[in-house]
Amino acid sequence: MVTKPSATMGKILEARRLAATIPLYSTIDPALKFGNPMTIGALEDHGNAPTVESAFGTSASRVMAGHGAGVIATARNGDSGKDYGYVNFGLWEMSSPEAAAAAVADPRLLEPELVQYGYTKKSVSMQGYPKAVAYELNGTRKRLRAFLASGSVVIAVSSELMNAALVRKYFDLQLQALKDFVPTDEYKRGELPVDPSGLSALTLAPDSGDLDHEGDIAPRVIALGADSPDTVLAAFTAAGADAAGLGGTTVYRTKDAASAPALSGVLLDSATRYVRFRGTPIQVKDMDGVACSTVPARASSTVRAACTMAVGRYVAVVTSSQAEDAIQRAAAQYLILRSAK
Repeated sequence: MVTKPSATMGKILEARRLAATIPLYSTIDPALKFGNPMTIGALEDHGNAPTVESAFGTSASRVMAGHGAGVIATARNGDSGKDYGYVNFGLWEMSSPEAAAAAVADPRLLEPELVQYGYTKKSVSMQGYPKAVAYELNGTRKRLRAFLASGSVVIAVSSELMNAALVRKYFDLQLQALKDFVPTDEYKRGELPVDPSGLSALTLAPDSGDLDHEGDIAPRVIALGADSPDTVLAAFTAAGADAAGLGGTTVYRTKDAASAPALSGVLLDSATRYVRFRGTPIQVKDMDGVACSTVPARASSTVRAACTMAVGRYVAVVTSSQAEDAIQRAAAQYLILRSAK
């Protein structure tokens, strides 16, 4: 059974709406070919997931205290090596446009931090964005951080790879994407529909209380969190995937049954790879359209096997810490989708 609307679930759903506006990383810089799973919702401590403080600094965390729904996305140029680097993109809602503007203008953003490790801050001008605040954080590795208000939304970026020109390009693209975004009133988020597509109802049940894995999500958001966002987003577009539902598994709806197998193949590759590391196929019997593979350790610390399937116009992704369990869960998901055809 899909969870009922609530204020907590509403914050997650609102954050997913924000996440869908983030530009495809390679349109900002072609070197940003790889993604990481996003942090979506309250942006509070959650395992090893980035927070405002860990991604954008203690100064930003103090200034943005009390922020609402938000998302932190991470793009990478690889997985290792001396030229390896990453970029954190952040979006979060403040209580009003005035609060967002005041937070970005707060002089505490430029206060020193990490001085015990020898870090210094140097203010940077953002040509064309006089109300943006930016600085270089110089230490073991140099980072460029920048903040800009757009209505009640704060846009943030922290990068080891991007110069001021690329940050301005990101601002250009992000502002364009936010042009038609209307924040949901805080008091109405508890009314946001959880599963308007009906796809979450077709998934296996998630762990009890795991709201991060319930409800509708735009396929684009999942693509941005994939190892190869360009490839996955192109596959969603080609298949006409218009919606996705989260649960103990993930279910997508394509434009027709003919489009589903190709998408299933791309999603299996995406779920079982990490840059140059690949999984090993697992034999599956008596389930047409189902394929499984091991997951390389570099890709996940917990997931060791994944299966995908194309059943009619539906595509599903199943993961598990054990190959045998992944196959059993895939069989259960297969039966659900066969009944929904």
